Amino acid sequence: MRHGRKGRGAVARTSILGALQLLAVGCGTGTTPRSIDATAATDRGLLGDAGIFVAPHPDGAAPALSAQSVINHVQLPRSGGELSFDLVADGVPRNRLGVLLSVLGSAAPDIKPQDAVDLELRRGAFLLLLDLRAPAFDDASSATLTAHLGLDLDGLPANNFTGAAELAISPEPPLFATLTGRIKQGTLEVGPGTFVVPLPFGPPPHPTVSISRARLRARVDSLGLRDGVLGGLLSRADVEEKLLPGVAAHFAEVYRSKDSSAKTKEVLRSLFDTNGDGNIDLREFVSTSIVSLAIQPDVDTDGDGRMDALSIGVGFTSTRCAIRNPPARR
Repeated sequence: MRHGRKGRGAVARTSILGALQLLAVGCGTGTTPRSIDATAATDRGLLGDAGIFVAPHPDGAAPALSAQSVINHVQLPRSGGELSFDLVADGVPRNRLGVLLSVLGSAAPDIKPQDAVDLELRRGAFLLLLDLRAPAFDDASSATLTAHLGLDLDGLPANNFTGAAELAISPEPPLFATLTGRIKQGTLEVGPGTFVVPLPFGPPPHPTVSISRARLRARVDSLGLRDGVLGGLLSRADVEEKLLPGVAAHFAEVYRSKDSSAKTKEVLRSLFDTNGDGNIDLREFVSTSIVSLAIQPDVDTDGDGRMDALSIGVGFTSTRCAIRNPPARR
């Protein structure tokens, strides 16, 4: 989780055989999952055949299988109709984040936030660990997906998505977020609920945001989750205090960079550097007409007739890993 970037600003139908391959969650060649203490787990009856992690069910029902993975790609939306959900049951898919990024992409086409998000993932600037539990991974009437902020124990971002990384649950809050739902013909659908994720914009440290009415859909396969979409609502506070500062910081970083072309700098100067000081601050960024219109909330969550939340949606994939216990606090 280390890197060399500098900046400022605060800153988503397998066969039974395939499912079992996914459940052999040890990232090496051994069969005992490293995500739990093997001795303690055996004492509690948690280890099934071939080291499959079998989670006990509190009401004595059939135990759930556990598939652990780490998100290795986040896909940003390119329009308001992409990677979207109907969040208010009116038949209209919404993704206001896609509208914002589409507007910014049209105004400054040489600036690509997707490239920046990809780079942050490769550098290990943020990790999101997923633990999927269900009686089966092809069809199950109940499924639970829990997300944890991750911690890179070996400090080597290059191996985070290879299956060889030592990944643990971060001891820092928020410790987890859970969505429940089902799996039908290998497609996981969970939510609505509240999901907490790191915001992949701007330089680290990446703040977490709470997504309300969150829904998640993905294909379950032997390597992890595929074609995933996570959508929901951001509060006005999270938009103003976390999302916009992160996006603005990215544009400011590009504006200051010696690697940016003269054309790109001129576009950014004309759009955002309203006082001509060679920088783009948050006030300048959000006060421009293209941004202020694009970030208007589009959902009324409390029925008072005023829009107070912003719809978002992103795509994602995840790859198999083993989640270790969080390190003890000192």
